Amino acid sequence: MRPIISPDHRTRRKGMYRRLIISAVMANALLTGGALAQGNAPAGYNETMINAGGGADAVGVICEKSTLAQAKAHRASLRKYMAGQGVPGAVFDTNYDRGFNEAMTRAKANPAQARAACAQLARGARP
Repeated sequence: MRPIISPDHRTRRKGMYRRLIISAVMANALLTGGALAQGNAPAGYNETMINAGGGADAVGVICEKSTLAQAKAHRASLRKYMAGQGVPGAVFDTNYDRGFNEAMTRAKANPAQARAACAQLARGARP
């Protein structure tokens, strides 16, 4: 009889969470793409999305769903994409770093809360 959980289930799970986060960000981009293409994005929209991207990457690192190297690679690809949308590099760097650093600081300040958040993420973000 074959085991229900394969030996590489942890690797698959890491990829699943990363795909989930990327899918959420991309779905938001697709749903609002028309407005952004016309330059009708609300003030602060790009900055908020960049900040959220930094925070999401930090959560991946905190919860050990991605490595710091993967977070850096994602940062570089997101920076390139946002540059294509007309966001200056300095604006991207400031907002991404703020989101990433704030999430890391919160996790270090309250490790119990960080572990609880990671456990909730592992359950599929259901309460």
